[in-house]
Amino acid sequence: MKKGEITAVQIRLDAGRENTILSILLAADGSINRIGNGRYSDIGAEKVLHIGAGQQQLFSDFISLMPDDLLEYAGRYDLTEPRGLPCKLALLFAGRGDSGVGFEFNYGSESEGPPAEIQELLIAAIKITDGWLKAQQSKATKPWWKPW
Repeated sequence: MKKGEITAVQIRLDAGRENTILSILLAADGSINRIGNGRYSDIGAEKVLHIGAGQQQLFSDFISLMPDDLLEYAGRYDLTEPRGLPCKLALLFAGRGDSGVGFEFNYGSESEGPPAEIQELLIAAIKITDGWLKAQQSKATKPWWKPW
């Protein structure tokens, strides 16, 4: 798969046992989903999945930051000598039809973690979606009905 064939990206970061601390979906059609902020200290603080549409620019912004040859290195990587809580970072790239490719990194919270290029993409995905997430959270705190 080539970078220009990507139609959706799913990023998921788990820390500890079954604790998803970040999940982001960005799609070329403008679909967006996000839960969490990627900080282990905030587990339990944010358990609301925010779902939206019409955000094609966010997908384009993310894809533009990817190195052209990144997908050539897709695969599963178990980093040696993990220290701290077990962590798993998965980046899945979907294409047209059934095509897709991905990365999975298994490491410890006190270990070095995934390569710098992957860490930079994770941070970029968070920054790119932060404004949208804050707007969704603001809407969620306002009542959808007006009292009489």
